[in-house]
Amino acid sequence: MKIIYLGPLRVGSSESPPLNVSAPVNVPLNKIDNDVLAELLSLGCGRPEAEAALRKAKAAGPPAEFKPLFRRALELVR
Repeated sequence: MKIIYLGPLRVGSSESPPLNVSAPVNVPLNKIDNDVLAELLSLGCGRPEAEAALRKAKAAGPPAEFKPLFRRALELVR
């Protein structure tokens, strides 16, 4: 069997910009996530920045408790 690399995968028409196929799927936020997001927003973080930090903090692994998750997210926005 021969494998041929055809280059990066492009989705859409030739007029539309290529989509990032490896983009993370947005998983709904639970109660703890929403609490962490609310705290980050109250500290003056922009919503997109706070959501990105929260998702990266969640991806870093357990525990999914408020304090550790908030600390990891706060480090990412500072």
